[in-house]
Amino acid sequence: MADNSSNHQFFRQNTGIANKLWLNLTTDNGLFNQILVAYVDGATDANDGPHYDAPRNLSSATAAIIYTGVDGDFTTKLAIQGKASSSLSTDEIIRLGFYTSISEAVLYRFSIAQTQGLFFDTEQIYIKDHLLNKLHNLSESDYEFESQTGAFNTRFEIVFNPQTLSIQATETDKQLLISQADANQLLIETVNGDFITKFQLIDQLGRLVNSETPQTASINIDTQHLATGIYITYIELSNGYKVSKKILKRR
Repeated sequence: MADNSSNHQFFRQNTGIANKLWLNLTTDNGLFNQILVAYVDGATDANDGPHYDAPRNLSSATAAIIYTGVDGDFTTKLAIQGKASSSLSTDEIIRLGFYTSISEAVLYRFSIAQTQGLFFDTEQIYIKDHLLNKLHNLSESDYEFESQTGAFNTRFEIVFNPQTLSIQATETDKQLLISQADANQLLIETVNGDFITKFQLIDQLGRLVNSETPQTASINIDTQHLATGIYITYIELSNGYKVSKKILKRR
């Protein structure tokens, strides 16, 4: 691993059938960091403690790190995450946290270090960059990007189905209506009366600027305080539908 986080009991499981994914973060100036996400019998999607989960060592001087969290909560930043075997399917989403303190221009790179198991032998692995509105196939090539300093917990996701989240709404999207009556109001409505269970608004730097769990069929978002520019909305519905859409905040 990239730091001193280790989990000896975890690595003693040598069934040979567990599905595991190792992901590297590197830079063109030599930095290296790695995470492991493993779907193994006995683990759950909660924090299982030292049996299956290991927190990222944050005491080192590493200038850039990647990590996962339990159910998208990055309060505990994990270098190793064990998850239930039954959780792995083509609908699985691994939310990936990223932090950098590097202020000079540098090129970051995500790459698959290693995989294990039948699932990863047969499925493609994608990374979604919500900031740049990109979907990239990591199974075919590494993903390179730039970043400002800071923590970015909503920018990146690992997915196995490119349609798990729509990168941008299309005319065939019949689940939601998004309208902007004026420059300071954003109205989101479901078409079939399903509830909006989660709403997030992300700016161009990957920062979360609004987060709500309304449990209603429509929400009205006040955008008066937002700067002009492009934002990304992430929305989940009570019927399981998930989508990410771009909006333009006008003057």
